Amino acid sequence: MERKLLPAADAVIALSASTARLLAGDGPDRPALQRHAQQFGGRVHFTGFVPHAAVPAVLAHVELLVLPSLYEDLSSALIEAMAARLPVVATRVGGIADLVHHGVNGLLVAPATRPRWPQRSARSWPTRGGRPDGGG
Repeated sequence: MERKLLPAADAVIALSASTARLLAGDGPDRPALQRHAQQFGGRVHFTGFVPHAAVPAVLAHVELLVLPSLYEDLSSALIEAMAARLPVVATRVGGIADLVHHGVNGLLVAPATRPRWPQRSARSWPTRGGRPDGGG
């Protein structure tokens, strides 16, 4: 988990009062992220480390993967989400653009884009198993 996730997460959470967020993983920034998330009440949930065998069960309860990495060679979370046919909104860094083709199987955004990128993308967010425009 990274503090850089906060602006993107804030913008996504702000889109809908009825939407919850699940942050999977662990790291040194987790306590700061949890303190920050308190402003959203119970709408942000932290799983901590997820054992590989439990990943499919977690992904079954997720509607969208947001991957706001500033650096990423090739994310196993991205590969697993795509295998589960989850829609993806990710930054165009490292190996991400080798897997996510903007407007085809996900949405790509610049890594330095300010927190409004999820709001700009929301109209064209993909649906599970479909293209970003909602097509199959």
